[in-house]
Amino acid sequence: MATESLNFDFNFPNRVRNVSLSPTQENSLLPLFEAISNSIHSIEERFGKDDLKAGLIDIDIQTQDDSSAVDCITIQDNGIGLNEKFTKS
Repeated sequence: MATESLNFDFNFPNRVRNVSLSPTQENSLLPLFEAISNSIHSIEERFGKDDLKAGLIDIDIQTQDDSSAVDCITIQDNGIGLNEKFTKS
């Protein structure tokens, strides 16, 4: 069986330009979803098939004292994290 090498090139600047950064009801949670997705991938990278048993994601949402408005969201995981492979330029 022959294997194919697929090249999925895309234009990153155009992709970024097409994402609206103005907060709307449709995209307001996009950064939160992206951060959680990154945590999931990091856990899968570290633990492999044991990811569901060993992986942890902690989401802390801080609100303002006088309202339910969100002040800060912190997401922590026990995944592989950033290492030299990902931080070298």
